[in-house]
Amino acid sequence: SEEFKQQIFGCIAKDYKENVVLPLVVTGLPVTCFGSQHEQLQHALKKETSVQIDGKFINITVENALILQQPVALHAYFLKEGIIQERDRILIIDGGFRTLEMTDMKQNLILNHYETELGCSKPLKNIKNILQNHAGESNQLHINDMPKILEKGYGDKEENYETSQVDILIQKELDTHFQD
Repeated sequence: SEEFKQQIFGCIAKDYKENVVLPLVVTGLPVTCFGSQHEQLQHALKKETSVQIDGKFINITVENALILQQPVALHAYFLKEGIIQERDRILIIDGGFRTLEMTDMKQNLILNHYETELGCSKPLKNIKNILQNHAGESNQLHINDMPKILEKGYGDKEENYETSQVDILIQKELDTHFQD
């Protein structure tokens, strides 16, 4: 999706902070999307893209992209690092932007897989709307800004009735998400 692409290029831009040419980008997709979307994502990533971070445009060129099923990639990494042995049966829980996946694996095979739409995109969008509608934040606020805002706070953050109400609304949104 366009959102996923923006997320990837936004993260790359924040990490590099300047124009960059990447010979290879490796990323993953949820198991249920992989078959229908990996070629589309690979094509979307393999081009030059410009991203604006903190008012500065950063050009990112990706020469090649490798798309893997997320739990298979994690399993391979764990084997390589010696965290698990080939014969070990493991449960991988992967909370992502859109989904929460649980994958039961052994010997690089997926035994069972469960996926639900409990990723962080919905609460982050709702928190962005709360900040725009109740705290006077600008329409330029982006969903990619939300983790930083949740960590460090928003605006001038002077304690008053309005900021207290915004804090309550944000906490309710987080409580609702984590209750699901």
